[in-house]
Amino acid sequence: MSKFTPGPWTDRGYSDGDIYGNWPEDGEYHQPIIECDSGVYGPYNADRTLILAAPDMYAALGRESERPAKARDMMEREGFVIDNLDDRWQKLAFSLYTMLVEGASDSDAALAKAEGRE
Repeated sequence: MSKFTPGPWTDRGYSDGDIYGNWPEDGEYHQPIIECDSGVYGPYNADRTLILAAPDMYAALGRESERPAKARDMMEREGFVIDNLDDRWQKLAFSLYTMLVEGASDSDAALAKAEGRE
């Protein structure tokens, strides 16, 4: 898969509905990444806003994927060991870490799909 157009994406305030990639400030015309032919063709309303948000969501998924490793580093740095799940604080820490791992796994799957690796 070729690399996608970097964000932010914008409609440039035009009424045609076209969506443009990272628009340089050179004043020149740039080909839209999605052409809507003055609104005759989709994407429409909610789909357009979702598409416009895609670069931000992609970046957020990347940060989410890194959270478990950052949590492990923090626990190691602070000498925190989860070795007694009968202790309520360790059980809570383990549960929160598990949630981070599950979220990162979901994020990794979405990133793979966006990057054409699925």
